[in-house]
Amino acid sequence: MNYPIIKCLFFFFLGIIVEINFNFFPIIKPWLFIPIISLLIVFEYRVSNSTFFKKISSEVLVMLALILMGGALVQSKNQFNHKNHFINSINFFKTNHDFLIKLDDPIRIKKEKVTVTGEIVGYIKDRLQYPLTGKVLVHLDLDNNSNKLLPGDFIEVNSRLNSIHSLGNPNEFDYSKYLKNKQIAAQIFLTSNTRWIKYKSSFPLNRYSTIIRNRCLNIFKRSGLQSHNLFVASALTFGYKDDLNTFVKNIFSRTGTMHVLAVSGLHVGIIFLIVNSIVSLLKIPFRYDWLGHFFIFLIIWSYALITGLSSSILRATTMMSFFIIARVFNKHTSIYNVLFSSVFFLLFVNPFLIIDVGFQLSILAVFGILFFYPKIYDLITFENYILKKIWAISAVSLAAQLTTFPISVFYFHQFPNLFLLSNVFVIPLVFILLLVGLFTIVLSFNNPILILWGKLYSFLLSVLMNFLTTIESISFSTTKGLFISAEETLLAYLAILFMVMYHKKRYVFFKITSFSILFVLICLDLKEDYTIQNQKKVVIYNIPNHFALDLMDGNSHYFIADDDFLKNENLFHQYVINNWNFNDLAPPKLLSLNKLNSKTIKWENITIAFVDENWNFNNHIDLAIINEIPNNINQLFSDSNTIKVVKNSKCLRNRKKIDSRLTQANPSVIDLDVTGAYTYCL
Repeated sequence: MNYPIIKCLFFFFLGIIVEINFNFFPIIKPWLFIPIISLLIVFEYRVSNSTFFKKISSEVLVMLALILMGGALVQSKNQFNHKNHFINSINFFKTNHDFLIKLDDPIRIKKEKVTVTGEIVGYIKDRLQYPLTGKVLVHLDLDNNSNKLLPGDFIEVNSRLNSIHSLGNPNEFDYSKYLKNKQIAAQIFLTSNTRWIKYKSSFPLNRYSTIIRNRCLNIFKRSGLQSHNLFVASALTFGYKDDLNTFVKNIFSRTGTMHVLAVSGLHVGIIFLIVNSIVSLLKIPFRYDWLGHFFIFLIIWSYALITGLSSSILRATTMMSFFIIARVFNKHTSIYNVLFSSVFFLLFVNPFLIIDVGFQLSILAVFGILFFYPKIYDLITFENYILKKIWAISAVSLAAQLTTFPISVFYFHQFPNLFLLSNVFVIPLVFILLLVGLFTIVLSFNNPILILWGKLYSFLLSVLMNFLTTIESISFSTTKGLFISAEETLLAYLAILFMVMYHKKRYVFFKITSFSILFVLICLDLKEDYTIQNQKKVVIYNIPNHFALDLMDGNSHYFIADDDFLKNENLFHQYVINNWNFNDLAPPKLLSLNKLNSKTIKWENITIAFVDENWNFNNHIDLAIINEIPNNINQLFSDSNTIKVVKNSKCLRNRKKIDSRLTQANPSVIDLDVTGAYTYCL
């Protein structure tokens, strides 16, 4: 194989994934690598190179070492394994303690609230500090103190830890799992009545980076940028997305241009192209060629510094640094070896990146561009310069989309049909906007010039927003409600991989295998459609402070919810739309819970009671949904062998009293707070 790094990376990947998902390995000790390394040395010096046994044995040992290395890295980086981690004591979740927390990241401001990630470094008891560790989310009210917090600040808070649980709603984004993958297992809520103080500060690099970014954002405000233009400019230039509202995010997401708001590979690539062009014009002598590369290296890391050193910009800058270093030391190295070497390095620093969506999309997009772009571009030849450039951008977009669309559909359940049209216009405009944005910072020394320049910037941003709004308004611009499973996503990538191998080796076996996988995918989709067409089930969602229920029969369904929920479109999108799309459901028939309380209904031969304090019914019930405790609770549980009970305690009053009465009546009560959403299948 011409790319040995790919083989090594595969087994390294395998060790990381297995350990993260299954915790398969026992505690891996460094001495486990000693026998493997010893055997490799023996094979190298004592066994003839021509023997087949040596080749196979050496590869197996290297494979095993890489798998163990991946697992060992996960164990060493997993904070949950630390003996002083707060998850090892339930007391921190039950009572208030004085916690000492170091803030790791810049604050995020949303809806008069400040959220920041912090690392607990200890707690105070009887005026003594005790060791404690673990990452937490800290939520504070927005005020003059909280909005000045920076990375490196230490705060002392008096509070208890709040565990982060999944609501268990089918096909809903699992926020608790997302945070756990980032090593965050609890959150702290600090209101205006809660005592907290900032008692000291340290000065990590991202503190200075955040200060620089904040000053740049203030310059944007001084230039006269306002509303959506200010928010988009801040995101596009510095990756600051706190002010972006749902409306703006949806426009970029549905047009396939969301990547321009996440300062990452595209932005670093633009900076590289600009600086590289300047260096080329300088005509530096060959013997001092390294100075030009060092200058490029310095500029892209300076850009990373002023954008706040976010994880996405750090990944992109690290990968670009590997390409620059490769150009300095080895002009003929394979670009794929450079790419996967940078991936290896990033995972060595943080193995949990492998389950980060942004990281996955970045790697797949870069690989797609490197491999497929030349082949797509060569399909059509243009003589006209402008048409050449348009086709080049189109080929880049197609190449990136080819390798990212399966995982994009898996995570985001939609596909931007007009991504090609959007990117042909947006990418050149982003090139200009990024330059204009950076020049806005340069011109900040003169206020009149800054304001005049801001008018130009605002005009260009309005052109971008108007164009994307027009594209997004086209009825077929986005295909929504797409769902594929993790297994189907993996099969899709296997099909792409075998097509790539067929293109490289021209073995018919690879081509047949690829088409066979596609056939399996079609069969799986048909099977899912058949299952959905024959489904009959009741889904009771677990939604804070609200009640929602689906009665599903094939593709049709009744949706029952409280009036406040039915009036709130955001709640639909957050909690139930994904499940409707997954089950290919038609628009529902909406029913108000308020009109069904104290009533019993029949649906598909089952009896469902909507129980409140006025409920009164003495016939057989299959499913009782308790929103308030009834006066005749004994009557409700008289047929305890057949009744299915769901207690939606989020809507209940006087919960302690209710809990004790229900437990006495029937210890097998289903509590949505404990079990999450409940599904009753017919």
